Amino acid sequence: KTGTLTDARLHLSSVHPYGDISENDAIALAAAIESTSIHPIARAFVEAARLRGMDVPQVAAATAIPGIGIRATVDGRHLRIGSARLLDELSENHGSATSLQSRETNDLLEVYLTDDQRVLARFEIRERLREDARQTLQTLKSQGRSCTVLTGDRPSSAGWIARELNVEVAAGLLPADKIEQLAASRRAM
Repeated sequence: KTGTLTDARLHLSSVHPYGDISENDAIALAAAIESTSIHPIARAFVEAARLRGMDVPQVAAATAIPGIGIRATVDGRHLRIGSARLLDELSENHGSATSLQSRETNDLLEVYLTDDQRVLARFEIRERLREDARQTLQTLKSQGRSCTVLTGDRPSSAGWIARELNVEVAAGLLPADKIEQLAASRRAM
């Protein structure tokens, strides 16, 4: 699946700003902070800003928060970007639970941008289908071929590709399992 039907890169699929911050400002701040990281999620933000032709502010200081995200100072503002665990930290520091419910699933990652007081934005990050994936599968199906995606991803993670491409998926497979599935398919022909 990865590299065959998907391009193996994550992309920013949606932005949900809160309060008075604009979508573009949220992306620019996130890209600024994430530009200090080499994590695959970071590249999604940097690429989103580049594709939109945005000017990304400079980061004065950045510190990784292991397993959670990054703490940084941008234009004099103390910001954080990372997983839903940031919301726990924000709640603990300010004595109130956030009203945001995580919608993260196995095919969707959520990333949050916060300042010292509140959540500024929620971002959704996804894997991206290759541009030719749909057409390739349609061509194979039009030739009478049966198509099944073989993947090591968990079934819940692989479900999105089945929905997006209208194709059967065999998930949770080890490399040897994939070879056996292919061999069984050939024997059945």
